[in-house]
Amino acid sequence: MPDPAAAVIFFHGLGLSHMDIEQTLADGRPNGDWVLEDGMVVPVHLLYPGGEHERFWLEEVVAIGPDGGRPLFSWGFGALTE
Repeated sequence: MPDPAAAVIFFHGLGLSHMDIEQTLADGRPNGDWVLEDGMVVPVHLLYPGGEHERFWLEEVVAIGPDGGRPLFSWGFGALTE
């Protein structure tokens, strides 16, 4: 990727739109201090912005455990072609 610093990774709870959450607090600090807890199921997004041929959008749903997240679905990271 030509500019990896432009990538954005974010999480949100199931059923909640990430666009409904303020990106900054009232005092201007980023609203990004989210705690993931054992037993949660959360979508994980990776957005790499760019033009029609450069942008990427990936989403995975993970179950959070004591050692991190594991994919909720078994289809892997390959392209879904069928």
